[in-house]
Amino acid sequence: MVPNITVAALMTANWVARHLTIPDGIDRVILPGLCRANIAEVPGAQLGPKNLRDLPEFFGKILAEICLAEEKDPSA
Repeated sequence: MVPNITVAALMTANWVARHLTIPDGIDRVILPGLCRANIAEVPGAQLGPKNLRDLPEFFGKILAEICLAEEKDPSA
């Protein structure tokens, strides 16, 4: 989904909650690290890195979490 806002860091969690439709089967929503307000308003949301340059490290951690979860539950 591409939101109708020009500066992602200006999004508030409330704005995202009102404009984002989360499809079935999606269990994680990553918001820009500078997103303001309470991210608990968006189900399954977590903040990403504040700096775009940190994305590879950020996604590396997420991939590690997924691999660990699959090791614990091979049926996943």
